[in-house]
Amino acid sequence: KYDLAEDLSGKTYIVTGATSGIGQATAEKLAERNARVIMACRNRDKCAKVRREIVDETGNEQVHCRRCDLSDFDSIVAFVAQHSKGKFELDRIDGVVHNA
Repeated sequence: KYDLAEDLSGKTYIVTGATSGIGQATAEKLAERNARVIMACRNRDKCAKVRREIVDETGNEQVHCRRCDLSDFDSIVAFVAQHSKGKFELDRIDGVVHNA
């Protein structure tokens, strides 16, 4: 049985399509459970607004906006590069919610 209240501290999740609907709700629920959330979004301004709402609602500052347009291969390559050996290096990714 899965524990929906499990603390996700120390875990990192990437959520695509995180600026509205199911993606936004998923990002918020992960943040509520103390996960580090990488919001992969096309529109930086919209992402920043939604990020602020999630942080204000949950108190979790470990919510980050990163640009990634899944219809643009170069954007995907840049997103991966900045997280593998770039300035936002992640030691691990515990899950990806592909909602876009």
